[in-house]
Amino acid sequence: MLAAGYFPITEGLWGQSLGKLVVRLVVVDANGDKPGLGRAALRTLTRLIEVNPLFFGGVPAGIIVACNTERQRLGDMLAKTYVISKADLEQVKKGQSAPLALG
Repeated sequence: MLAAGYFPITEGLWGQSLGKLVVRLVVVDANGDKPGLGRAALRTLTRLIEVNPLFFGGVPAGIIVACNTERQRLGDMLAKTYVISKADLEQVKKGQSAPLALG
């Protein structure tokens, strides 16, 4: 049960899992805010399809990301979230770059 809650809790409340923290990425909504538990849970549910060893690992997610202009995987499209670099987030928050477009 703890494993099922890992991504929704870490990404929903803090915008980052441990892996994203290490590589300085953050999950945000279109305004650059943390996604919250609901959006993070939706992102996690789609991982069952997109990153599944029975469906060739992360290949479906990679194909989906490569085929859309916002570079989002299915979970991000449904939850209206984005994975961006921490540096880009700081620029968005300071108003130095355009807000994220809704996908």
